[in-house]
Amino acid sequence: MWISALELLIQTKTKNFREHPWLHCRLLYENSISFNCARSDSYSKMMQAIVQYNDPSTFKPPSYNDLRVKILKKKKEETSNWVDNFKVHWETYGVTIMTDWWTDGKGRTLINFLVNCPKGTVFLKSIDGSAHIHDAELIYKMLKDVIEEVGEKNVIQVSLEYLCFFLSLLFCLDFIHI
Repeated sequence: MWISALELLIQTKTKNFREHPWLHCRLLYENSISFNCARSDSYSKMMQAIVQYNDPSTFKPPSYNDLRVKILKKKKEETSNWVDNFKVHWETYGVTIMTDWWTDGKGRTLINFLVNCPKGTVFLKSIDGSAHIHDAELIYKMLKDVIEEVGEKNVIQVSLEYLCFFLSLLFCLDFIHI
């Protein structure tokens, strides 16, 4: 069962709130909430509610700067390490590169690149492909860059959406073994 960060803090009654910096940021990061909320009265009231389950002398809520710089940097590093744990298996098992194309609310075409192996799927990167959607050569170049990033020898197959004939021809000429 999933448990919210706030519930977890209340249950554990952490003496030093700073020991677990991800707990008080998880809500913001997972829900794309602006860091400006750390400047609001409601954020302050929420933190005051948490204080009653912690030692007020050691509790200091994260600041706007903590949320958007220090803690986010640590979270990015943790995520990078998590992805690195998958990368060690790519050479052993091989990978499938997958793309997911979608259009956001502003009409931009975004292309997500994912890497799948038996150990799991990892989001590699996202590219705004709006300007390139009808240019097979540029899309091909983006895909070629991803293959090089993953390691050409590790790629077993590529799964693409909206694959045009020209792109597939270019791709086959360069990567016959895939």
